[in-house]
Amino acid sequence: MAEETFPGRRIVDLVVHPVALARPAGVRLLIPENWHAQRSVQRWPVLLLLPGGDGDHLAWTRDYGIQDLPAVAGDDGGSSLMPC
Repeated sequence: MAEETFPGRRIVDLVVHPVALARPAGVRLLIPENWHAQRSVQRWPVLLLLPGGDGDHLAWTRDYGIQDLPAVAGDDGGSSLMPC
């Protein structure tokens, strides 16, 4: 099971333990507005955003503010996953 923290209204940070990495890895999940109420009963489309270069799982929100873009900030039921 992954460890969860909620550093923002629509942001979930996870620490997962993949066997392939042999170490814990951070993942940031940008969730739609109604995700908390429906998370166990609904499937969500996911956009995978890789940091590239020397970035980490926080780069898309910390450096580029993707959570504030209109196409991502709406309540359209999409999620974005940013692995390390």
